[in-house]
Amino acid sequence: MNEKLDTSGAIDSGITLELETSPEAVVERSLAGKVAERGASLVEYALLLALIAVVCIAAVGALGEATTEPYSNLAESGLT
Repeated sequence: MNEKLDTSGAIDSGITLELETSPEAVVERSLAGKVAERGASLVEYALLLALIAVVCIAAVGALGEATTEPYSNLAESGLT
């Protein structure tokens, strides 16, 4: 059951499996991942904010229509 992975084909085909491990490269990869995550979070927050704005506008519109008639009746009766 002790089988070894044959990588001679990959090496012969010119594919390199090296990963730069210098401290600068590690920091660069780490920061690149954080920037990508930050960008994704920013998009999610923007979509959430847009959804909240749409719901607020719809609620104000519905409440505005519902309260127009009572306030109009109050104004017409002279009890302002």
